[in-house]
Amino acid sequence: MLEKLREYYKKGVTLSYDFRISALDKLEASILCNYNDLVKAFKNDYNKCEFDVVNTEILLVLKEIRYFRNNLHKLMSPRRVSTSII
Repeated sequence: MLEKLREYYKKGVTLSYDFRISALDKLEASILCNYNDLVKAFKNDYNKCEFDVVNTEILLVLKEIRYFRNNLHKLMSPRRVSTSII
């Protein structure tokens, strides 16, 4: 399976803007669809109450997804970076 994933990555499919936006949308939808299961899992594994899970896990990730969706063009644009001789 790992080899299949490597081959898929090497094809460059994951590099396009559309693919990345789609992946972010799917991730967001998955989090929202599985909200109750996520809360339950954090309660079982870490004894976190729903308020803590929502504020420290779910909303934080959703906010990051939205940031990347809104700034993806800028983040994907080529830019020069300096490197030290070391």
